[in-house]
Amino acid sequence: MKLQWYVARTKPQGEFRVLDAMTKLGVKVFLPLTRTQQMDRSWKTRPLFPGYIFIRCNLAEHSGPQLSQIPQLLGLVYFGSEIAAITDSMMDRIVHQVDIVRKLQDPNATLNIGQKVRVIMGGAD
Repeated sequence: MKLQWYVARTKPQGEFRVLDAMTKLGVKVFLPLTRTQQMDRSWKTRPLFPGYIFIRCNLAEHSGPQLSQIPQLLGLVYFGSEIAAITDSMMDRIVHQVDIVRKLQDPNATLNIGQKVRVIMGGAD
């Protein structure tokens, strides 16, 4: 079996613990994050897909006992009876879209004087 991307399910708020455990096993992990504004106007970083984490591994090497020993990991996502594998091209698109979201949420992103913008929602009263 070759290296392949998969989606793993985690217990609620267990994404970061699974990230750490998988990294220690030598598994490549992608945990997309987003920033959300709280009621007190502060910002908090949270998983973009709560309860899920992307992993890239060879299941022949990292299956069974190794994965079942990660406390916050519930298992892999299945489509019917098949483990759902994600193609490299699909992961590239996911990573690209997450990068776009990150750039839009960057608090240091600024507009330049004279730069044209388009207001798509709200009034300019």
